[in-house]
Amino acid sequence: DGRRQEVGGYGGGGGGGSSYGGNFDLYDTRKNGKGVVGAAYRDRGAIAREAALTFIPGGVFVRALRIGAKAYRLARAANAASKVRYGRRLKALNGGKNRVSIKRRARQYHYDVAGDAHFEKSTQRYIHTPHKYHIRFNGKGQPNFRSPTTPMGWFDLARVRIHLHYRR
Repeated sequence: DGRRQEVGGYGGGGGGGSSYGGNFDLYDTRKNGKGVVGAAYRDRGAIAREAALTFIPGGVFVRALRIGAKAYRLARAANAASKVRYGRRLKALNGGKNRVSIKRRARQYHYDVAGDAHFEKSTQRYIHTPHKYHIRFNGKGQPNFRSPTTPMGWFDLARVRIHLHYRR
């Protein structure tokens, strides 16, 4: 029907067409019942993808997305494998023990740096090592909360390494 629907932009001062500030207008012409932009106005990245799919002939952008997704999966797998190797080194620093426990204030953090995966009941998933959880204590020293088991990041692995270094 050829109508134009104005969609508000991202706030801020300044003038019209800038995506870094100010308001800009995005129009949906609704040709043949399908919008040119559609629901992509909610996300700038979606707008870019939509525009790229519109303007690049032959679906080159789609192939690039597939290649990027595969590279992302390979990078995640390599990152996980390097965390496992680092966990084995931390186990050696810990005298062959899989778990490192650090008591801080009213919490006790448990880091499993090596060993088998554990089944987490709250998420119904296996959490591979290295992983962590913590227990919170009340004022009387009794445990009153246990966090779910989550995978360790590089920050947590560094914290364990520093703890093991200064514990000697």
